[in-house]
Amino acid sequence: MPSTLSIITSVFTVGTLSYLIYFDYQRRHSPEFRRQLRERSTVYEKEQERAAAEIKNQQRSRLESLIEASLTNDPLPTGLQAREQFFIQEVARADELLATGPDGYMEASLAFYRALYVYPRPAELLGVYETTVKPPAVLELVRAMVVVRPPAAIAQIVHDTASVE
Repeated sequence: MPSTLSIITSVFTVGTLSYLIYFDYQRRHSPEFRRQLRERSTVYEKEQERAAAEIKNQQRSRLESLIEASLTNDPLPTGLQAREQFFIQEVARADELLATGPDGYMEASLAFYRALYVYPRPAELLGVYETTVKPPAVLELVRAMVVVRPPAAIAQIVHDTASVE
């Protein structure tokens, strides 16, 4: 005599297999069923796009507030010597924060961004960052910060390029 577990397993298996056969039959033969599947798929894709845009907007606003707080609490130097010293300090601080692991990535990215902000040729420095900054997540955060609030030299380059076209 079969055990209770084998009976339950058999019933579950037969039920699942029957549903799969029914679903496949409807998918192949019913235009209304296919239309509903397409509609559900479209709705799902739109929801996914909306969720991705929401996450992107939240990250952008978080980066904006982080940059604003950093620049307000610790203003950037204006003199040439002070800017050079500040650049060296920020790059060194970023390297130290990278050594701490993933917990320091956001602060390291901010330090790299602040160093980039005072550097006279930031586009050139971004190229250096691409080859030297190893965790790609940090480099992506620096790029996102540049998009949120570009340094004056990069903003001028973008403005000059847009006015030429």
